[in-house]
Amino acid sequence: MGSRYSHLEEIDRSNVQRLVPAWRYDTGESDPGLATREEPTLEATPIVVDGVLYFSTPLGRVIALDADTGEERWVYDARIDRSQSYGDFTSRGVSVWIDRSRVPGTAGEPGSGVRLSPAGSVCSRRIFVATIDARLIALDAAEGGPCSDFGDGGQIDLRRGLRVPPFEYPAYQVTSPPLVIGDLVVTGSAIADNSRRAPASGEVRAFDVRTGQLRWSWDPIPQTPADPAFETWEEGSPTLTGVSCSRRLPARHRITTGVSEKEPVATGTPSWRSTPEAARWCGVFRRCTTTCGITTTRRRPPW
Repeated sequence: MGSRYSHLEEIDRSNVQRLVPAWRYDTGESDPGLATREEPTLEATPIVVDGVLYFSTPLGRVIALDADTGEERWVYDARIDRSQSYGDFTSRGVSVWIDRSRVPGTAGEPGSGVRLSPAGSVCSRRIFVATIDARLIALDAAEGGPCSDFGDGGQIDLRRGLRVPPFEYPAYQVTSPPLVIGDLVVTGSAIADNSRRAPASGEVRAFDVRTGQLRWSWDPIPQTPADPAFETWEEGSPTLTGVSCSRRLPARHRITTGVSEKEPVATGTPSWRSTPEAARWCGVFRRCTTTCGITTTRRRPPW
């Protein structure tokens, strides 16, 4: 999830021992009234945008706090089904998208030629979260309400449209923050691989940040004879099996505006058993890191 390196120099080895907590915040999710079937873990890395700290919780809640005081600004609750047995019950954070043409102070400098809407434009800044139950949700960063123009009332069911649907509810989930690149929001998945011959397919998909329209979908398993790896998959296996794709998408674009030509995508194994037969069945793109273009989704072999 990135290098965690900071260029800030005010805190260094000479004074770090003098740091003391400025404030504390309790999510309240240890309350017995929010009991879950499986034990969740809080693993989110918060982000700070213009003095507001945003993070997500395993129970699908997104929380905005004043970064200076810890005062709660708003809380959004996706109301996940807590009775399900999620395999990796966590949420590792949120991502932000800023509409540079609408947010005052970001692009409206004299001579910039960029037209800005009035301050407080609804959803001109969007917080994206992917919940453990595989929903991609867009929220207004100012007030915390769903962006109604995105997907179906502010969210997309990521279980829909997969080449191989999940065989049970917890078999397809998302734990990592979406990746915001330009006007795209990209998400991977975590699936129950190594469990059966036809687990859910873990396509990496990109959606329009404003409308939620699917812009592209990339399948780590080759689907056409034009792919050089296709012939290594035997007995029609490419269309039957799935693979988890990119639990942890690259992090750096969540805090920068640049877009690189290609990005690494880590995949799990499509093999349902560690046997020679399964290895022969699964082709050359088994457990590996593959790179693909942001706009073209063209597969680039890892070697």
